[in-house]
Amino acid sequence: MSATVPVVIRHCTVQALSSKQDLPETDSLHLWSVTTYQDQDPEVAKLFPESLSQAFALSSLLSPDEQARSQRYIVPKARSQFIQTRGRLRLLLGSYLRRDPASLEFVYSKNGKPALATHSGGDLLQFNVSHSQNRILYAITTNQAVGVDLEGFNPLISYLDIAQRICTPQELAVFNQLPPSEQPQAFFKIWTRKEALVKLFGDRLYEKLSVFEVPAHANIGSYWVQVENRQIWLQDLDMGEFFAGADSWCAATALPTAPQQIIHHHWHTDEDQP
Repeated sequence: MSATVPVVIRHCTVQALSSKQDLPETDSLHLWSVTTYQDQDPEVAKLFPESLSQAFALSSLLSPDEQARSQRYIVPKARSQFIQTRGRLRLLLGSYLRRDPASLEFVYSKNGKPALATHSGGDLLQFNVSHSQNRILYAITTNQAVGVDLEGFNPLISYLDIAQRICTPQELAVFNQLPPSEQPQAFFKIWTRKEALVKLFGDRLYEKLSVFEVPAHANIGSYWVQVENRQIWLQDLDMGEFFAGADSWCAATALPTAPQQIIHHHWHTDEDQP
């Protein structure tokens, strides 16, 4: 495992999504962070009426199978999360490809990882999505697979027990030497790093979480790590530019090759017009 890879990270804010978004350059990674109002409680809806209108508009973009899937969620919050996550993904991909978002078709790996069908631009764009609570993080590339993970800090999680199950002996040795005050953040950093790698490989690494190794500290950095005899680039993401309470969020992304540039967009939701 080698340390820091020099990468230029640019942050920008998007008030309303352009219908003609420039494709990422071949050596670039585009990230999109979104904060949504997903609670369907009537009292919350009074405060954020745009959340219901957005959810309805985004729902109209979904395919019949996505519509059916959304209806299988019993909890309204979870249903809204799926609709907003998938609807905004369609808006993003449609803007890059100059296509009607509702016309895009997805295919799925045997592990359920979605990708654009070739005739819908799958030969041009690859993507990955992660969401936690009411935050969404999208990763988009033009020439290689990508994995991304976003996690909100949860003090109720028994992180010491989980660390025993997902960490290698080397990771545990480093983790256990950390001051107790640093261990929760370090755990969520380890978790997002491993999840980003799992999602890059299409979930087939889940049974090997305690086999492949990632940095076990709480610092933000970029690294080359070895997974299944391949060198993979891993980047921690600083969410402080976009999310309030930055210390409560951890995120990471993984790619087969290191990009020269990351452009991280913050997509405001209050002015979006799907």
